[in-house]
Amino acid sequence: MMAMMMMMMMMMVVVMVVVMMMMVVMMVMTMMMMMMMMMMIMMMMMMMMMLLLLLMMMMMMMMMMMN
Repeated sequence: MMAMMMMMMMMMVVVMVVVMMMMVVMMVMTMMMMMMMMMMIMMMMMMMMMLLLLLMMMMMMMMMMMN
């Protein structure tokens, strides 16, 4: 009986440790995904800003040409 109890306790501990590790891994993965999403959004914003700047430059050039 005592041995069975010990075995059960050990199994429970192992399961708990595995679950904790899985949770940590999931958290890290979510953090990485968030970082990647943030980087992607930042890159998109930068590209949009660059395009806007280019458009502004083109408009200025056109205005200069008109004059």
